[in-house]
Amino acid sequence: QEASSKFYKMKKQMIETDLLVIDDIALRSTTEAFANELYEIIDERTTEERAIILTSNEPIETVGKVMSEQIRSRIEGSCELIAFEGKDHRKKY
Repeated sequence: QEASSKFYKMKKQMIETDLLVIDDIALRSTTEAFANELYEIIDERTTEERAIILTSNEPIETVGKVMSEQIRSRIEGSCELIAFEGKDHRKKY
């Protein structure tokens, strides 16, 4: 019960903060339950017009396949997609 309480407190903070940044969305597959929770966060933030920045190394189509089509649709319909190109500075060449 303590873990559940902490989770919902964190979820509330993610919904209510002025700016939410989520890095590496769709990095790996997830559970349906997690995807549903993430959708609720994104949906609530867009409904309330709160700023959100999502980053991914994957194209938006992959976000739909890895997370859910509902998340992809919500992101596409409410966010400005910006593609960055260039070499990966974390790799040693």
